This record gives sequence, C-alpha cells and structure tokens, in this order.
Amino acid sequence: MIWLTLIAAALGGVVALAAVTLLVLGQFDSWRRLEASIEIARPPAQIWPFIYEEAKLKQWVTWLVEAKPSAEPTLGARGRWLMRDENNGGELMRIDSVVTAMEPARRLEVDLDVTGSFTGHGE
Repeated sequence: MIWLTLIAAALGGVVALAAVTLLVLGQFDSWRRLEASIEIARPPAQIWPFIYEEAKLKQWVTWLVEAKPSAEPTLGARGRWLMRDENNGGELMRIDSVVTAMEPARRLEVDLDVTGSFTGHGE
C-alpha cells in the first residue's frame, strides 16, 4: 500500500511541476508569437505585387486556393484568403483580413481572423 501512495505522490509531483512550468512560461509574451523572415535579393517595388496579386501570391504560397481582392492594398481594405490546409486533411481554411497600416512597397500590416480558430496580426 505504501508503494501505491509513493507512486501516486510521484505522479502528482510530475503533473504539478508540468503545470507550474506552463504557468511560468505563459507569462512571457513571446509564447503567442510566430516570427519568420527572409531576405529576397530584389527591390521592394518588384516584390510588393507578390503580397496582393492573386496569381503571383499563389506562386509564392503554394497551398493558397483563392485571394480576394487582388488589388493593391489600401488602409482599411478588407480581404479574404482561402487556403487548403494540407496539415489538416486538405480542409479549406478561410482567413479574413483588414489592412491596419501600410507604406506602399515597404510595409503592410493586417489583422487576420479565422472564425472559431484564431486571430492574429501580421506585419
């Protein structure tokens, strides 16, 4: 009987340690961020159309099915991306976006929303 008590106490300690570790790590802002960057040896004006022209965007983002509108972004503009999520059995994922800040051919910021799944901010 004492062995069962010791085993239960050890398992409880492992679970408690894991919970405390997750609580501590959850206090850092970076746990919610996904960052990536790439340098492209082309002038920004040459790359800019690849973030909004549907045909060019689909060359770059291979799982993209549809991107609307296919016009140069403007502040406050709304858009929709329809992506085929190969990591989720080929299910289609609709991402709604709103342009929140921009400098043509230099910087674009959008708020992203997948209803029932996630929201985010892209720069």
